[in-house]
Amino acid sequence: MMKQSTLTCIVCPKECALDVYTLDEVVTYISGYSCERGKRYAHDETICPSRIVTTTVPIEGGVCKRLPVRSSGPLPKERISEWMRLVKELQVNAPIRAGEVLIAGILGTSTDVISSKSVAQDQQSSVAHDISGAGC
Repeated sequence: MMKQSTLTCIVCPKECALDVYTLDEVVTYISGYSCERGKRYAHDETICPSRIVTTTVPIEGGVCKRLPVRSSGPLPKERISEWMRLVKELQVNAPIRAGEVLIAGILGTSTDVISSKSVAQDQQSSVAHDISGAGC
């Protein structure tokens, strides 16, 4: 049976209204896109929706108490809860560099958990506390 679904493309600011037609879980027709990236988004979102996942984890010995982390690439939506459970148990010690791999190949995928920010080690002095002005 042919199914039709409507999506709003989020690839660019145009927010194209996409109509996707599927037959037996196979995309047969896509309309409403104004670029090939929108067409690809509609296909991927229909067949295997995925997201970049972000959260924070505690960090020991740093000038901040929490470290922002994210997936290095998109994860299938149905695995996000599992990803969050594993990342919730992560224990990190300062110093950490932005982009540092904290868990390689999480869930047997090619996606890593990486830090989104550099956090210096706390030297127990006022000079050590984030003088860049960026804050924690």
